[in-house]
Amino acid sequence: MQQFVPKIADEHLELARGDGDQVVTSGMCMGAIAAATGHFWETLQELPANKDVLQGHRDAHVLREGDRITVPPLKAKEEACAVNRRHRFRRKGVPEKLRLRMVDISEVMANQPYILVVNGERRDGTTDQDGLLDEWIAPSAQSATLYIGDDTYELQLGALQPASTLPGAMAYLLNLGYLSEATEVEEQIRAAIGAFQVDRFLEPTFALDETTIDAIEAQYTHWRATANA
Repeated sequence: MQQFVPKIADEHLELARGDGDQVVTSGMCMGAIAAATGHFWETLQELPANKDVLQGHRDAHVLREGDRITVPPLKAKEEACAVNRRHRFRRKGVPEKLRLRMVDISEVMANQPYILVVNGERRDGTTDQDGLLDEWIAPSAQSATLYIGDDTYELQLGALQPASTLPGAMAYLLNLGYLSEATEVEEQIRAAIGAFQVDRFLEPTFALDETTIDAIEAQYTHWRATANA
């Protein structure tokens, strides 16, 4: 008897959402959209028109390519200022924090010097005792280069997609250690999904069903919160 093998991901899980004018492209997160349009990212997140886009997302910054975000017109705000004086206005929400936890296999890269290059600007720093790298960056930054130890990492900022998409799920599983590298080999992807399901006491379907997607995002959120604590 031929065994039924489910698809890795159902097509309906990858459909883009929303009907706003701002179409999400690769490397675009809510913070970048907010910075480019003069809004706080929280304003866009809480907008009723964007609720459908963010439904089920544990992280509002993680957007699906093709999603359509509604961006409302800016509202003018008046501030009383004394004449013949210099006044400084600081824009809230800019810059943003980049937080990375550096782990080599299972060993935390604690107290390791690093060089981070973002938008041509070099930052020298050292990870903390938990391997955490913490730097301020522009919300519009889409890439960065990290030099740490003998390794060089090319970072794609804002490129993480929801776990309900196959590229997003692969990125989550890669960050959680279930994949050693990005791959298009179906057997490797299924093995990673199955290993995660077994670890989380889920039925090993080796496919991205909704229960598995929720569990992947929950585990990633917990892992990141632990790293940033």
